[in-house]
Amino acid sequence: MSDTSVKNNGLMDNNEIDLFEFCEALWRSKLLILVITLITLSIGLLYNFTRATPTPVYKISTQAHQINDITTSIILSKLWVNSSEKNLTYFATQGMARYGLGYNPYSPNALFIRALEKINSFEERTQYLKEKKMGLDFKINFPNKISGTFEISISTTSQAEIENLKFQMIEYVQWSLTRFNQGLLAEAKLLNSNLEENTISAPLYISQVSSSNIVVKKKSKTKMMIILSVLLGLIIGSIIVLIRNTIKARYS
Repeated sequence: MSDTSVKNNGLMDNNEIDLFEFCEALWRSKLLILVITLITLSIGLLYNFTRATPTPVYKISTQAHQINDITTSIILSKLWVNSSEKNLTYFATQGMARYGLGYNPYSPNALFIRALEKINSFEERTQYLKEKKMGLDFKINFPNKISGTFEISISTTSQAEIENLKFQMIEYVQWSLTRFNQGLLAEAKLLNSNLEENTISAPLYISQVSSSNIVVKKKSKTKMMIILSVLLGLIIGSIIVLIRNTIKARYS
């Protein structure tokens, strides 16, 4: 047998002996490992049951509804059908395609969606910030069907801000609708410069703004905490036993 084979066999035997001795040392120190595991488990459970409760979140919301009056739609639709300008991209709206509303940008549904798209647009929020020196981080829920609920909402963690946010939400929606109505009038003048109408309004109104407390539940992580704490205790205990045995072996 070559010297190399003898050396390799010797190394394997030493490794097997070291592993056996290590397992034996762990068994002899099982009480120490158990104590360390119980300590880490106690710390983990203590943290799990005393961790901070999530901050409550308050939701301020309203709903957008269509007005049954279709006078504006009839006036503008007639102008649009009889105008040579009706193919201009000026009248395009992304919301119409989303709900399959056809090509008439002045149908009641189209006007409703166009108004909401304008309220929700980044450009509109930016302009409001410039004029009013304040911004609103709200969102509009666009349902899958136009018959669904169009909710305008904003959230805050400060209960003291609720009433102020209610006022700001109403003010912003009314401000944006006024601008939208002015835009409709400009479109009408573009379709027919001889139009005598001076005021045009979108078929949209919002319900009373309300507030509610969003219940944020503290997720239970007890099982995970127990598993991690036990594993951590076993690992720490094993490392301590290994270090202690290494020190003993060096000085023996």
